[in-house]
Amino acid sequence: ASDVYKRQELELQEIGEDGAKVKKVDTYPIVVWTTKRQLLIFKDLMESEDEKLAMFVFDGTGRYDCGGGIVLNLGVVISEWDGNVITRRCYNVMHVWSQTENMDATNLGGAHLETALNKYYEMSRIIPKVTCNDASKGIIAGIQKRNWNCVMTSCYPHIKRYVKKNKNNAIKGNGAVEVVLADLDFLYKRAITD
Repeated sequence: ASDVYKRQELELQEIGEDGAKVKKVDTYPIVVWTTKRQLLIFKDLMESEDEKLAMFVFDGTGRYDCGGGIVLNLGVVISEWDGNVITRRCYNVMHVWSQTENMDATNLGGAHLETALNKYYEMSRIIPKVTCNDASKGIIAGIQKRNWNCVMTSCYPHIKRYVKKNKNNAIKGNGAVEVVLADLDFLYKRAITD
């Protein structure tokens, strides 16, 4: 198998012919791709003097209706300080197609993000000090599997969605105090601070 292609066995829920949900185990591909232009932008960003402010980003997209699966976008966020305001800019560098947002897909994409500049431009490997993700359990597990020993954060819109979803669960189950404490813990562990 190529280093940009891997197969994984997943157990997924599907709708059967009778309309009932059924679990199906099958083998699915994971494919990593990028473009020369994206790699050149990544190279230029990492060669700049502001490299220390770079943060890797992992964000899954919506599902595809045709053929199924998701695309996981991997990129880098550069923080620029003009003396008064910090501006963050996100640059997509690589993409991973997989059936689900999961640990193996994130780990494979992370491995390529880490080594791409070394492979194509003979630059040193890039080990992030900070990553930002969409709070998906599979993405978080994949980042942890990379053993980067980095700070993991989540972006505000994803945190807001997570808290809102949790609030609705709390209302249904009358566990409001536990949910608020879990939300505070979640926000504390994933807060982006300047």
